[in-house]
Amino acid sequence: MEPAREIAVLMLVLFVAFLIVGCSYLVPLWRTKPMQVSSRTLWRALAIVFAVLALWMILVFRNHLQIVSFNDVYDLRDAANDVAEGSAVNFAFMLLTGAINPLLMGYGLFCRRRGLFLCGAAGQLLVYSVGGTKGSILSILFIPGMYLLLRIRKVPFGAMFSMACLVLLAGFAAAYLATGEDPGVVLSVALFVVFARTLAMGGLLTAQYYDFFQRNPFTYWSHIKGVNWFVHYPYQYPVGQELGITYAGTTALDATTHFFATDGIEAAGLPGVLLIAAFCAFVFWALDSAAQKHDPRLAALVTTYAAYNLANISIFTTLLSGGLGFLILLLYFLSPVTTVPMGPKKRQAAERAGSWALDQGVRG
Repeated sequence: MEPAREIAVLMLVLFVAFLIVGCSYLVPLWRTKPMQVSSRTLWRALAIVFAVLALWMILVFRNHLQIVSFNDVYDLRDAANDVAEGSAVNFAFMLLTGAINPLLMGYGLFCRRRGLFLCGAAGQLLVYSVGGTKGSILSILFIPGMYLLLRIRKVPFGAMFSMACLVLLAGFAAAYLATGEDPGVVLSVALFVVFARTLAMGGLLTAQYYDFFQRNPFTYWSHIKGVNWFVHYPYQYPVGQELGITYAGTTALDATTHFFATDGIEAAGLPGVLLIAAFCAFVFWALDSAAQKHDPRLAALVTTYAAYNLANISIFTTLLSGGLGFLILLLYFLSPVTTVPMGPKKRQAAERAGSWALDQGVRG
């Protein structure tokens, strides 16, 4: 859709944006005295919040709870939107999905507390039965997958993660060829989730956002609640639906994607990409500062779903209603785990390591 020279400029700007995010690791962490909140009090409060939010969702959607196939999730979402209209139940939906349930699953896996993991998994199942969000049901698989990768210590995590992705892609490609290029329903859904939704869609929507805002006005962050009180929002529909009209001819397609597009290109073009990268660097620094007293593997597990959100929605949505800000606060107040499952050599190395090592682990 665009000349090769402009595409090259876009790629260069995205590279610089990733570089800016990476530079956040060089900034010294914020040193503060930990708040004196007992672990028992914090977990009791979290249990009450979990119970209240789950009960709230059950009461609102009590006649609409159902487990559907991935082919029918959009009908379930439309029905859920109609039921939730005019209420604030989406707050419970987002907070459970992005923060509390992943925290329970990650903490339960790391500390080998099966009950916590099952509570978090049940919460994600409830979320899926309400809104049909594929990420919530798949997180029951990919958070344990991340846990298994973090347990492998002989190979650096980055290399292991890349190798696991390659094995996954090669396995699905081989399975597709083995069916004679005629996969059944289950394999078709798996192929769509891995190849189309996870890999291809982000690149496609990056190109569409860039092309769309070459010819249409920027939002200047007026798509964010609060900013729109001071800056006029120039469109009739949310930008995702505006792209749906332009490239698919329907408002039923809400083309939301990663924050470099939704908060960068959409807001101010290529300069916006660099500005939102700087803000992302600040968020990552805040996360590292809050998590520095914890084992980096624990912090990585409980923020896995937040990383998934960053690849799919606005960073402001991820931080606020998506629950990343809540997770940062919880990591700050949560007492460090004293019975970390690691060998004596690993424990001795962890005791000698400073905040830089913790920071690198969280970032990995």
